[in-house]
Amino acid sequence: MPGASFADHFSKISQLFVPEATASLIRLRRAAQRVPTDIGPLEALCLELQRRGAADEALQRAREFLERTGEAHLERLGEIFRQLQALDLAEQCWARLHELQPESVPALCGLGVVHALRGETERARQELERAALLEPEN
Repeated sequence: MPGASFADHFSKISQLFVPEATASLIRLRRAAQRVPTDIGPLEALCLELQRRGAADEALQRAREFLERTGEAHLERLGEIFRQLQALDLAEQCWARLHELQPESVPALCGLGVVHALRGETERARQELERAALLEPEN
């Protein structure tokens, strides 16, 4: 292939030896590394890692992202932590978001979901009722 780059050649050769499932995970990891403050690639990577039984790695990557980005993505990180069954971390994200934005419906709903998952039905009901008061149309 005249004019093809090394990366093009490597990509074609690696397709012969690397199963598509592994290649997909490699692409997700690279995407998350390319823009280390973009939560979209991190979220996709964490969910794929969890699907493959590597929830510990996913949890570690989400924690590192939280340390790196601070409070910029609390809502989505809360959801990622919930999906990873890290309810304490999910609750911390949503509680902090609620402190910063007391009228945040996603924060209240997230807290309500965490309480419900823990079997704390009264606390869950209270949080969800507060959210419903802020956005009755939802």
